[in-house]
Amino acid sequence: MFTTRSTLALFSGKSAPCPLICRALYKEHPTISQIITPHRRGFEFAKYIRNIAVGHINPLLSQKTLEWRPELNAVLMIPGAPAEAFLGYAVLETAINTFVDGERHRIFDSDTDLAYPPDLTRFLDFLGSTVHVGIAYCAAVAAAALEHANLPDFKENWLDLAVKASSTDFTFITRKG
Repeated sequence: MFTTRSTLALFSGKSAPCPLICRALYKEHPTISQIITPHRRGFEFAKYIRNIAVGHINPLLSQKTLEWRPELNAVLMIPGAPAEAFLGYAVLETAINTFVDGERHRIFDSDTDLAYPPDLTRFLDFLGSTVHVGIAYCAAVAAAALEHANLPDFKENWLDLAVKASSTDFTFITRKG
């Protein structure tokens, strides 16, 4: 979920991999920008969590996790899935809490302890609302992009399309495309 939401942040942000395409769509369909703009910080938050906690092992995050959750010093000595699950939970919680701007969290009004029901509810509500915005944004971008797409009629061209698909040569795709 964080990967999908942070990918949305990439496509909707200033460093979007398709800035010319997105800009053109935004110009012709200003409602797309109106969908995403009020929630941009939430998508930046998702990108942050993906980059610091999901996509890479970050030594500073690991240190901060052990500081925030000292019980990990004991839990990690117990082999097995429960310890690994708690570690993932603690790393996520620490990543959430390090999305700060100086002394203040950029999204929430206090530290997040996911074992505390109001904090868990606050985080899940945040996730749910940003996922709904992301779905609306993707639907709007897809609808706008399809207006310009020159797609063959599948029913009429399915055989040619299937032949072409059978000869697809997969190669490694770099980040730049």
